[in-house]
Amino acid sequence: TINLEEITDSYVVKYTQTTRRYVILADDVTEATIVSKLTLDHINDPALIENDIIYFKVDGVEIQPTTDDGSFENNTVTKTCSVVLKEKEKSEDLSEEDRRTFFVELKEKRSIPLEEDNTKLFRMTCITKEMDVSVSYTEEMKVTFFNIGLVNKFEKNHVEHSRTISRIHKKGIILPHQGFGLSIRKA
Repeated sequence: TINLEEITDSYVVKYTQTTRRYVILADDVTEATIVSKLTLDHINDPALIENDIIYFKVDGVEIQPTTDDGSFENNTVTKTCSVVLKEKEKSEDLSEEDRRTFFVELKEKRSIPLEEDNTKLFRMTCITKEMDVSVSYTEEMKVTFFNIGLVNKFEKNHVEHSRTISRIHKKGIILPHQGFGLSIRKA
């Protein structure tokens, strides 16, 4: 879910982004690091970027992720936060699959400059099956949704809302570096 809340005259976009996903460890894997990365190209002033974590939850329990201060090289800013998921202990209450399955939620408040490039890309870092995307925006914005490198495209979903883009990807999988993008401009 992406709630685009404001776009300034200098094309700084303020928004809240919430991701919710199931992470399933492979049979031969006992732990994995889940990383959320914000990468912005064509940035002249990294001080304009805000990325505040509102919460990071695993199976409904809020945890403190590992974060970095970010890097700034060649006009590209990269900031990450991560958590390590470990296979749950054996018990009679959990099946083998349940021991390797986690429900991960991350909510972030962001402010990013788009003066050089008015697109925001959302690309996967791992194989992803099924995705439901909802984007809301204010009257002062025009927003266009586009697919990135997909064989099976996102399909329209919930088409009766104004100032909301709703798309779903249910056919096939989304590979690393594939996903979707938003073109954001003033109305």
